[in-house]
This record gives sequence, C-alpha cells and structure tokens, in this order.
Amino acid sequence: MRFFLLSALLLLVPAVAWSKTVVVDGLEVNQKWWDQLRELVLTQGAFDLNCPKDQLTVTLMAVTYKAPNSVGLRGCAKQGRYVRIPGTLTWSLNAQSADPSPAEPSSPPTEQPPAPQP
Repeated sequence: MRFFLLSALLLLVPAVAWSKTVVVDGLEVNQKWWDQLRELVLTQGAFDLNCPKDQLTVTLMAVTYKAPNSVGLRGCAKQGRYVRIPGTLTWSLNAQSADPSPAEPSSPPTEQPPAPQP
C-alpha cells in the first residue's frame, strides 16, 4: 500500500512541478492555460463587443488552481467581463457596458437674452 501511494505521488509531482506559470495582472496562472483561454476569450469578445481583436485589452481578474476563470475585456469604448464555465474552455459574457470615459469639461453657460415681456 505504501509503495502504491508513493508511486502515485511521484507521478503527480512532475505534472505540477513542470507546469510553467506566469504572473498576469498580479495573479499566478498556468502559462499554457492562459495562452489558450486568452485567445478564446479574445475571439469571442471581438464578436460580442463588435471590436477587432487587436484593439482589445485583456485583464485577468480571477484564478482558481492556477487556471484563469474571470477576465475583463476593454476596447472600442466598450467593456465586458467574461467568466469561464467550469470544466470547459468556454467563456460566457457575464456583464457588458460602455467603457467609462473621463467626463468632458463642461462649457461655460451662455447668456440668454431676456425674454420679451408683454
């Protein structure tokens, strides 16, 4: 029994130890998963946000067991948040809105001529 447990442990350790990880937006993620899932969400986001992929920026928002599971996309004055459906390579648009932009400076009020009095 002890031999079996040791053998199983030795088989699992290399898979975890050899998985290359990268830090994206302050979160550690498996590089292979990040590269694959990032490309999938960019393709889907380009369609959903009606914006070319090269104009989208991706922000990693959440990771579970070094797998990306929530990202933000921003581009073409729009933004959306995507979540990965667990156990799949499918991303779902969770929220979408117009990209918040800084308030435009207001112009000074113009003086209106006084209304004629009867």
